[in-house]
Amino acid sequence: MSAVEERLQRIEDRLELLELPARYSKAIDDRDIGAMRDLFCTDGVVYFADGVACEGIDALEEFWVEILSGYGMSIHIPHAQVVEQLAGDEATGWVLAHAELAVGDRYVVAAIRYEDEYRRVDGRWRFASRRLLFWYFTDADELAATIVSPDRKRFRTAPRPADLPESLGTYRAFRERVAR
Repeated sequence: MSAVEERLQRIEDRLELLELPARYSKAIDDRDIGAMRDLFCTDGVVYFADGVACEGIDALEEFWVEILSGYGMSIHIPHAQVVEQLAGDEATGWVLAHAELAVGDRYVVAAIRYEDEYRRVDGRWRFASRRLLFWYFTDADELAATIVSPDRKRFRTAPRPADLPESLGTYRAFRERVAR
């Protein structure tokens, strides 16, 4: 493959990777489980910061059906994506996103960072894994009070610490620096 062909392939790969989060959001909001399955590798994994994981496409389908059955309308909005590493049929990156969910008579909002691993399978890029980290996950009418608390994960459980930004070494170092 020539240098020009290699560069063109990298551009095509990045463009396809940039579409994955949008396709994921549409599939989740449309409740299109078949499309969700098609976006993940058969050994795909979903992680949460607290270590809860779901692995394998059939287990992921059960997980999505269980979670989504408790929601009414939802809107998942990917804002930005960066592909950090791209080598052959593997890549890594992250996505910043928001979600809005109707849960019974509640309106719930979340700010999310997905840390992704991607793999090309059968000529198409798919998620190998997604790790969800939350800045907050709370009722919309409690957002103002939630955002000033370290316990910003307040959905389906007692309030607990948010994943971001306090877990980041750079954030802690900055807070220490400005506290002096």
